[in-house]
Amino acid sequence: FLAVSADLPFSAKRWCGAEGVDNAMTLSTFDNSSFGVDYGVKMVEGPFKGLMARSVLVIDGDGQVLHSELVPSVGQEPDYDAAMSAI
Repeated sequence: FLAVSADLPFSAKRWCGAEGVDNAMTLSTFDNSSFGVDYGVKMVEGPFKGLMARSVLVIDGDGQVLHSELVPSVGQEPDYDAAMSAI
């Protein structure tokens, strides 16, 4: 899976190591990519402006979104079981 974050790439890799996640490819939007805008997950106001909202997107090989969840608070975990069911 891909883990996309506004963190610097080394921070995302450090997180994976700390959490025991070894099957993720980490990608960063730090370089001002359009990912957050394209998928509607970039926070555009408030104290977290410019960061990505906590969300899960399941996208198939053709680019079709099979599942999406945008949690109401950055402190809340998404429903990972629902995402896995979409896979």
